[in-house]
Amino acid sequence: MIRLFKHQIPHVVVVLAYADLLILLFAGELAWHIASGQLTISLGHFLERICVLGFFAVAVEAAIFMTGGYRTESLRSVTYASARIIAGLGLSVVFLAIVNLLLPGEILAFTVLALALLLALPLLVLSRLVLGPLFKTTEFRRKIVVLGSGQKAQALYELSLERQSSFTTTAFVKMGDGPSHVDGAMLRGSIAELGGYVARRGAQEVVLAMREHSGPLPITDILTIKGRGLAVCTLTSFLERETGRVDLAEYEAGSELLTNGFSIDRMVRGACKRTFDVAVSATTLLFAWPLIVVFAVINKSQNEGQLFNRQEHLGLNGKPFDRLARRDSFTAQFWHVLKGDMSIVGPRPIASEHGEIGDDIQLHRDERHSVKPGLTGWAQIHMSDAARDASNSAPSRAELEYDLYYIKHRSVFLDCLILLRTMLPKRSSRHSTRYPSKGAL
Repeated sequence: MIRLFKHQIPHVVVVLAYADLLILLFAGELAWHIASGQLTISLGHFLERICVLGFFAVAVEAAIFMTGGYRTESLRSVTYASARIIAGLGLSVVFLAIVNLLLPGEILAFTVLALALLLALPLLVLSRLVLGPLFKTTEFRRKIVVLGSGQKAQALYELSLERQSSFTTTAFVKMGDGPSHVDGAMLRGSIAELGGYVARRGAQEVVLAMREHSGPLPITDILTIKGRGLAVCTLTSFLERETGRVDLAEYEAGSELLTNGFSIDRMVRGACKRTFDVAVSATTLLFAWPLIVVFAVINKSQNEGQLFNRQEHLGLNGKPFDRLARRDSFTAQFWHVLKGDMSIVGPRPIASEHGEIGDDIQLHRDERHSVKPGLTGWAQIHMSDAARDASNSAPSRAELEYDLYYIKHRSVFLDCLILLRTMLPKRSSRHSTRYPSKGAL
């Protein structure tokens, strides 16, 4: 930790800020070189524009800081960080445009500025992905205090002990008269002022993990804690944020019904998603068709039987469609995207023969089929191929929890993040074993 202006700044924040500064300088310089070849801009020596580039980099980094790009939440979640980066870049555009009007010629030209920001965005997001493991170190884990000491609190404690956990529990407070499952839990009656106790424990967040039907929420305690500027959240929301999955046990109990999410696609978003699907699939098929023909001829000459196999799968709203399957190519699936049976991003398509299964997965069939199936999705980037069932089998419980998370929080930005993660080398699932399934909580 580094002390700055009476605040403790983790070393990883300093490393990230320094990396961002270098990225912004690089993006500004690269934009200058590109623009100089297209416009009548003198390239000159690097030292002649170092002050201009430095002002640009500092201004953008300050804007990202003001939009929360260096908060703990941002450093734990690439999704959260990317949203804050985009907001910061937008804020910096306004600021730099005003400065450019007041001091024309003193900072980057608008064309160079716009190009620099476009170059900086993917590089800044990529830096979060590369430096992500550093943010999971014990020193940088988010400190929480848990209100509750029952089975839910115990499961949360065990979750915090996992090596890849992004949080650590600093204290447990026993709120009721029931049995305690956590050693060392403090009795609520022994704490004079809960807000002060939480602050002394150095926590940034309080999680409500009390037993079901244990009485009304401790409203006074919650207001006292929030009055000290600390975040308070329910266990359901906390686990969903930490794992990227919707806990089916809590969902089936009705805990998810009043939370944000699970809204239908709006007209603008639906139009944007469809336009993107058509553009990508049409472009892919346009450039890939010669290779498809060549491989088809080779395949036909070396293998007997049909080149394409048809199998009925379930699409939007459970409507069946015949899906083409080719043994050696992924491009055949883009035809279904172009037709509108599938999307680029969405849950994995399920064969109709598994659409009427009789276990708890069947209970959530309607939610899962409320969106089009996709070529890639939230479950695919989080679960290894071995963790998922075969491509034509029914989804496992864990896969369904990831799918429900995507359906609940789906957005254009989340689709872009999934595509970015799909193109990166696949890592082992961070949530494959450390998140308890139904009954564990």
